[in-house]
Formats: sequence, C-alpha cells, structure tokens
Amino acid sequence: MASRCFRLAMSADANHAESVCNLAVLQMRDGKLEQSRALFLSAIQKGPHLFEPHFNLALLTYQLGQFNESRSLVMKALEIFPDHIYSKTLLGHIEQLYTIL
Repeated sequence: MASRCFRLAMSADANHAESVCNLAVLQMRDGKLEQSRALFLSAIQKGPHLFEPHFNLALLTYQLGQFNESRSLVMKALEIFPDHIYSKTLLGHIEQLYTIL
C-alpha cells in the first residue's frame, strides 16, 4: 500500500525527491537492493539538499560492505544535517572498522 502511494506521488510529480527516497527505503526493506540503490541515487539528484537519501544510501552501502562509498555518503548527510544522530552513529561504526582494518 505504501509503495503504491509513493508511486502515485511520483506520477504526479516525478521530481518529488522525498517520495523517491521513501520508495527506495521500501525497496531496500524488500531486499531489492539494486532498485533501491538506483532510487536513492535518483532522489539525491532530484533533492541534493535532502540528507535522507544520502544517509539511506550510506546505510545500504555499509550493509553491502562498500565502506568507502558509505563513508562519503554519510559525510555528505552530516554536512547537510550535522545533528543527525543515526548518521553520526553510522560514521562511528565505519571509522571503527577502519581502525580494525
């Protein structure tokens, strides 16, 4: 149902980055990782001022073991929204991995 709502919002306004990002989150939860990645990248293009697609793509790339990309994305999310606690936490996990490796 939520997926359908976001698709309807996107049909009304294809540049609505928030809807694209939210649909990407749903795709990620459903295990459709490549579709999710593509949607997050689209959301970043459509709404570069939004921290959410940067953070969520950072989370996805972290889960896939792509730590350099994840770090770059989470740094961008923190540049946009410096007080986002989940971005700070993710960055801490990434930096901890770098000290171990």
